[in-house]
Amino acid sequence: MNTGEEICGSWLQYIKGCICIYGQSVPGGSIDVIGINLKKHTVWACEVAIHTRGLHYNKNGKQNNVLKIVEKLKRNIDYIKKEYAGWNHKFMFWTPVVTPKGKRDIEEIQNIIKRDIGEDIEFIISQKFEEAMESLRNVAREETRALPEGSYLRYCQIEECLKKHLKKQK
Repeated sequence: MNTGEEICGSWLQYIKGCICIYGQSVPGGSIDVIGINLKKHTVWACEVAIHTRGLHYNKNGKQNNVLKIVEKLKRNIDYIKKEYAGWNHKFMFWTPVVTPKGKRDIEEIQNIIKRDIGEDIEFIISQKFEEAMESLRNVAREETRALPEGSYLRYCQIEECLKKHLKKQK
């Protein structure tokens, strides 16, 4: 699990009340994060790409963002619809930095998925990605029990505790 997958999974767990599966093998690849909320009978399938300079998938030296992401999302959607038939489904794509070209790619990806499969993808990008991280910082700020060691959320908790401590010392 990489840091981006951990951020996504923590958000699903602490904000959406899910249990999470990381790196679920599916025919032809894997789903980065699956969140399952048993009470709401809802499953989230999330593809996560932590490209800090914008989306950058290449094939044979040419940018391949649309085809690569559409392929991944279609595979995820197919698997989730089969394995979780009768459940509510949510499909997400997480990436922090999206350039103007990346935004055009995302629009094209959304249009292709809607046209071919009839599903909507929620894109957690740029500002929405920051908002998700801020919601996790809020959890860390309020949580008094120790969060899992070595996790992004534990780092946030330590940072928030330090900020409170330093503020008191002024």
